[in-house]
Amino acid sequence: MSLKSKLLASLLLLLAVLGSGIAFIQQTVVIPKVEAFEIDALREDLERIKYGLDRELTHMRRMATDWAQWDDTYDFVVSRTPEYVESALGGDAMEQLSMDMLLITQDEKLVTYQSTRALSSLREPLVSTLLRGPESRLLNEGGQGLIATPAGVMLVAANPILTTEGEGPSRGTLYFGQLIDADLTKQLRPPQIHAIFLRLDSTPPGPDDIQLLPGSDSVSKTWVPLLNDPDRSLQIELQQGRPFLDSMRAYTYYIMGTIFVLGILGSVVTYVLLKHYLLSPIEQLQHNMQSFSTSHSLADIPTTKSSDEIGQLTRSFREMATRISDNHISMLHRQQQLKEQSLTDPLTRLGNRRYLDSRLQQAEFAKKHPYIATFSTDIDHFKQVNDRYGHDNGDKVLREFAEVLQGCCRDDDCVARVGGEEFTAVCGISSIQDASEIAERIRVRTEQKGFVDGKIDLTCSVGFIVIPGHELDTNMETWSRVMKVADLALYEAKESGRNRWVGWRNPLHAEKTIAALPASAEELRQAVQKEALVAIN
Repeated sequence: MSLKSKLLASLLLLLAVLGSGIAFIQQTVVIPKVEAFEIDALREDLERIKYGLDRELTHMRRMATDWAQWDDTYDFVVSRTPEYVESALGGDAMEQLSMDMLLITQDEKLVTYQSTRALSSLREPLVSTLLRGPESRLLNEGGQGLIATPAGVMLVAANPILTTEGEGPSRGTLYFGQLIDADLTKQLRPPQIHAIFLRLDSTPPGPDDIQLLPGSDSVSKTWVPLLNDPDRSLQIELQQGRPFLDSMRAYTYYIMGTIFVLGILGSVVTYVLLKHYLLSPIEQLQHNMQSFSTSHSLADIPTTKSSDEIGQLTRSFREMATRISDNHISMLHRQQQLKEQSLTDPLTRLGNRRYLDSRLQQAEFAKKHPYIATFSTDIDHFKQVNDRYGHDNGDKVLREFAEVLQGCCRDDDCVARVGGEEFTAVCGISSIQDASEIAERIRVRTEQKGFVDGKIDLTCSVGFIVIPGHELDTNMETWSRVMKVADLALYEAKESGRNRWVGWRNPLHAEKTIAALPASAEELRQAVQKEALVAIN
C-alpha cells in the first residue's frame, strides 16, 4: 500500500472511530433510555385494553340492570308468558343488543335462554357454569367478569330481577353474555397498534411480559383472571411498532451524517496539505526508482538528502513477486502437461492403465448407473499384422481400432488401452441388453472396417461382465476382480473361435454379484456350473 493509500486509510479510520463512538453511545446510553420509555408506553397500552374490557363490562352491567329492573321481566319470571319472549327477545333482538347470550334464572333453575346461533349448541355447559360454578354466587348478587366457555372467553354481567323501582324481593337473576370475538377485538384495538389478540391461555395470570424485538417491532402481553377457572386466564397480546426507537435512530443518523460530513471536509483539507508537503516528493522519488529499474541509469536518481527508501523497497519486492508469479505459472503449466502425459497412451491418445484406475476410483462413476458393463477386447491375430505389414501399419491399426471403440461408447464412458492390442472399456448402461448390444456393435464395426485405408481386414473378440452399479465402490481390489472376469470372458471368446463376444452376469435372484466373481478359469467354470454366473445371450 502506498503512502497515499495509508494516509487515506488513516483518515477513514478516524471517521470510523467517530462513527463507532456515536454508535457506542447510542447503544449503551440512548437506546436503554428509549427502551425504558417504550416499556412504560406499552404498559399503558395494555392498561387501555383492560380499561376497554372493564368499560364494556360496565356497559353490559347497566344493560343487565335495566332489563332486570323492568316490571315486564319481573312478571315474566312468575308468569312465563311467551309474549315476553316474542316481544322483547324475538327476531334479531340479540344482534341489536350486541349480545351473544341472555339467561334468566330463578332459584338456580333456568327460566329462559336466548343466544346467537354460535352459542345455541352450548346451552347446557353455559347454564351449568353460571348456575353451579364457583362464580355463580358473585353473579347472582349482581356482578360482572370473564368466564371460560367452550366457545372462548365471554364477558358476563348479571343483576337480580327486581321491580322498576329496584325493590324486592328478587325473583331471580338476569345474565348478559358477550363473546370476545373479532368484532370486539377490533373495537378495542387502538389506532397505533398493528395487531391485538385476545385468547384463552392455559396459565394463571402473571406479571406483564413486554418484549422489544430486534428491528422495529414489539410484543407485549398481560393476563386477566377468569371467574370460573383460576388456573387459566385471558391473554391480551399487542403487536406494534416502535416509533420512539425509529425517531431516535433517525435523529442519531442525522447527527452521524453531520459529523461525517464535517469529518470528510476536514480530511480533504488535511489530505491536500499532506500531499503538497509530503506525498508529492515521495511520488517523485518512486517515479525515479521505477525509471532506474527499467534503464539502470544512475542519472534517473537525482541527488537528494532524503533517507526514505519505502518507495524503492516496495518496487523491488513487487518486481520480485512478478518474477516468482511468472515462474509459478510456468511450473503449473508444465506440471499439467506431465500429468496429462502420464494418463494418456501416446499412440492411441486413449487413457492408459493409470487413467483407468483413477476413473474407477471416482465414487460417482458407478453409482449413477443401474448397471456397469466392463469390456475386455483385443484384435484377433494382431501379431500377424505386425509380421506381415510392419509395425508402422500395426500402430495405425491400433489407432483406428481405438477410434472404433470410442465410437461404440459414450463420451462419459471410460475407454483405455491397457496392453499391446488389449483395450478395456467401462460403460454405464440401463439394462443388461445394452451390454450385449455394445459388444455386438464393437464386433461388427471392427469386422466391417477396412483398416489402413482398406488394406487390412480384421476381427476382434470381446469379453465382458455386467455388475449392478450399487455394488461397486472405489476399492481397486473389487475392480481387479471385475476386470479379471472380463479377461476370462475374453479368453472364452478366443477359445470359442474368435470374432465373437462372451458376456456374464449374476442370476436375477442373486443378492450380491461381487462375492460370486471367480479369480481363475477353473473358478469361472465352477461359478457357471453352480449358476453363480449366467451367460448373456
